[in-house]
Amino acid sequence: NSIYVLWDDLILENPPLTGRGGYVQSFENCPLSAGGSSACVIFQWENADISGGAVSSFDFQVALYSNGNILMNYAPGNPDAGQFSTTGIENGAASIGLTHACNTFSSIPASSSVLFTPIPLGISLNKTVALDTGSNLCSTEDSVAIIPGQLVRYCYKATNTGFIPLDTHEVIDEQLGIVVAETPELLIPGASIFYTATTTISSSITSSATWTARTLGALSTFGTDSATVIVDSDGDGAPDEGDLCPSDPNKVTAGQCGCGTADSDSDGDAFLDCLDQCPADSNKSAPLVCGCGTQDLDLNVNGVIDCQLTPDLKAQLKRLLTQVGKLGAAKNSIKPSKVKKTLVGVVNQINLSGGALTVTANTDVAALSLSLDKAVRKALKVKNENFAKNKKKARSRVKALIKVLVV
Repeated sequence: NSIYVLWDDLILENPPLTGRGGYVQSFENCPLSAGGSSACVIFQWENADISGGAVSSFDFQVALYSNGNILMNYAPGNPDAGQFSTTGIENGAASIGLTHACNTFSSIPASSSVLFTPIPLGISLNKTVALDTGSNLCSTEDSVAIIPGQLVRYCYKATNTGFIPLDTHEVIDEQLGIVVAETPELLIPGASIFYTATTTISSSITSSATWTARTLGALSTFGTDSATVIVDSDGDGAPDEGDLCPSDPNKVTAGQCGCGTADSDSDGDAFLDCLDQCPADSNKSAPLVCGCGTQDLDLNVNGVIDCQLTPDLKAQLKRLLTQVGKLGAAKNSIKPSKVKKTLVGVVNQINLSGGALTVTANTDVAALSLSLDKAVRKALKVKNENFAKNKKKARSRVKALIKVLVV
């Protein structure tokens, strides 16, 4: 690039004035405020003269600011005042230039200044993403959650934030490569255009894109933005890459029960359901003898767990039934005293542990026990004239009690 502060035939060593020369100095805070409050570098020509003319002496300078401004200052003494000089700027290819004055008298008067301020180029990029629906539309979100293998649509929307129209555009995505290759399309200041591209995603990714725009004069500007695709197979909000249970929407780690099984404790007994053999019984974590829902207790301290009373009693009743059947038999008869002993044992067990027995609903065990005791005692009188009738009644009472017992 070229900066023409005073393009003319100049000399800096013309006798008899020997104090001529050029100087340069940089400043963190530029002392020349006309170009803005930023750092600058000042180039100064001191006691300059125009070649071939009368001896003259004048100073001029240029300040290059970090904000892009260019300030040119001219002290008194220049004899042609711009009549035979050029003042302006030009790019390196000499294809773009801006002239303040060219061979124009009084264009550079004494104590004058010329300020070149760059017209800003600018473009902003907004990259968004959504599940592809088949329509060429832009999402408003910069992230989306999908399941592996779904098709997503990226949208690249650019807005001209500068003051110069932009004429050609190129979009490169670090994931997809070239999305738009040097395409001509006029984008005036303040306007927006967009392009879209689709791709299939199998794993979570955050990717950025760069939109480069150029003017007819080959000046360029660019904008960048990124979007994120989260692959979440079970829809629990955790990316598969960090989800140790990618197929379980309720868990992201295996826990104690493993993926697919909740680490819950339904009965509140401090044993997780997956480790609790009685998940609905807060008093037991294993069936033990009596099974889930029934405590293994011996409330009457007879050495038999209460839940075992029912099958034990049922066995005794069957034995009593058999013995009553042998009363008065022609063969294999049994002594009434032996039957009575079995009867007493049954009745005592019912009296002691009736509340621990498991029977059908609405059964009055005590009444059945009393009826059984009376009937069997009558049947023990084998010589009674009603023995056969009493024996039959006794057997029916035993069967009635057996029937209501639930084992």
